[in-house]
Amino acid sequence: MAVEIKEMVIRATIVADKQGESGQPSTPVAVDQNEIIKECVKEVLRVIKKNNRR
Repeated sequence: MAVEIKEMVIRATIVADKQGESGQPSTPVAVDQNEIIKECVKEVLRVIKKNNRR
């Protein structure tokens, strides 16, 4: 019997490392949340489209 997922909720927390490889504090990294969301949505839509082709 096949299982169909009607809804999927994905949550992620992005945390920058406080220290680099040398033990020194790394420079702050500017993370554009909108860009991350766009990439996630694009990937989810790609997977859905791939699954609909089957």
